[in-house]
Amino acid sequence: HGWIQPAMAAIYRSIQRCCCPDDTSSGTGSRHQLTQRLMPPKTMEDARSAAAHTPILMPETAGCLTMHLERHPATGRARLRMSVLRGLVTDDAIELLLSYSLRAIHIGEPFLALWDLRQCALPKTSQVWRCIQWGSRHKAALDSRMVSLVVLLGDSNTALRNVVQFVMRITMPAVRVPPRRPPVASAPAPAPVQLPPPRVVSRPHRSLRTAA
Repeated sequence: HGWIQPAMAAIYRSIQRCCCPDDTSSGTGSRHQLTQRLMPPKTMEDARSAAAHTPILMPETAGCLTMHLERHPATGRARLRMSVLRGLVTDDAIELLLSYSLRAIHIGEPFLALWDLRQCALPKTSQVWRCIQWGSRHKAALDSRMVSLVVLLGDSNTALRNVVQFVMRITMPAVRVPPRRPPVASAPAPAPVQLPPPRVVSRPHRSLRTAA
């Protein structure tokens, strides 16, 4: 598989070239299960949302990244939340993302995942490749634990959007499709009515004679 990493790097570079480089440093607001267009974050609303959830694991921060594993007070559902602030994506941030996510998986209960990337800068190719390798290695565990994923992206951050979609195609859980129902058999068409053949009655020919 030595050809895979160079191919991934080439694809990633083409994504960067095709998108506006000026858009890679900022974002303003976007929701897949990859969702399109959200309003920019409102500080008070974000604060109320964070206060409403009970931590399962204590939040941890590395560089621009903060990771949370929290429980919703009403539904009791666990939520793995990744929040990224403006700034370069460091290797320490990637290490925290992967290690914290693995700890969330090992807790053993289903969780929702929320990636808030509205202020995220474009990561390096090596960092993207590391996330792809990690996702492929733990794909079975992700399929069984992560029940849904919401990604928040900046409207103008086209390059990051393409990178996220590229990573998701490779590493995201398979969508379970319900088995197809067999087609309902239609009622057989009624057999055509067989009419008896017409009865031919032959009559003897009587000649007409003229009077002499």
